[in-house]
Amino acid sequence: MYILRVEQLNETSTIVLNRKKAWTFKFTDVEVSLNGSKVALLKNGDSESITIPAGTHTLAILPVGFGSTFAQSSSVRFDAQAGESYSFIIEPAQQNFTIVLSGSSESIKKATLESVPSTQTEAVEHEQLLEPKDAEPLGLKESEEQHILQEQQEPKRWRFKPVYGLVTVVILGFFIYQDYQEYQDEQTRINQEKRTALNRKKFEEKRQYDKERTNPAWLKWSDGCNLIGRWDRQNFRNKGYIRDYGTGRKMTLREADEKRSIEIYACHRDNPHKQFKYGPGS
Repeated sequence: MYILRVEQLNETSTIVLNRKKAWTFKFTDVEVSLNGSKVALLKNGDSESITIPAGTHTLAILPVGFGSTFAQSSSVRFDAQAGESYSFIIEPAQQNFTIVLSGSSESIKKATLESVPSTQTEAVEHEQLLEPKDAEPLGLKESEEQHILQEQQEPKRWRFKPVYGLVTVVILGFFIYQDYQEYQDEQTRINQEKRTALNRKKFEEKRQYDKERTNPAWLKWSDGCNLIGRWDRQNFRNKGYIRDYGTGRKMTLREADEKRSIEIYACHRDNPHKQFKYGPGS
């Protein structure tokens, strides 16, 4: 005769939330939601145990408060068996938080067959052999369950990384600054060319104006003064010296230049038409 005993399990499960203590996001709180409803708020290093009904659930976390501007939510989907306990680890990763199932309690329904044989022969006749699948190790079943739960996690979404953003801004700023400097240099060159052309134009206009109103007699006398010693340098290159036509002595090039400057100054000074340079009454 056999007696079948089955362990009776509760219709609820327990989840344990453990937030690792870390310097990253130290002052940021983590809001935990179960199926869209807030169930806990964990600070750095906090832990909390929550009783939930058995079934399929979605556990989501969202950083809130200081330093959570660019953070996004993460979630994991799991099947809670009645009477089991699940432990989740919440820790910062890069610019966000992650939630990972770290382990679950052993929850396997066992069936125990007990017999009360009257004799040794009867006990042997009622002996039953276990199927190979009944001898499967409990550790292997737990490992398979954890693997399935990890596969059910939502894929990670792209997260904005402030460090990359800062590097991009610096690089763009450098190129913009270079373009601005090139633009400034080009504008400076264009302005200088405009000023040079304007000054040349004014000089030519003034020279033409002076030429038109200059006394021809004064201009003729001035041109004669500028011819004094005109060929001295050519004679020095040909003969190696310059002869003073007044005294007949040989002069060096420096002495000839000084003598020429004095004579030209005296010639212009003695111009009889200098008071009528721009004509009488000009």
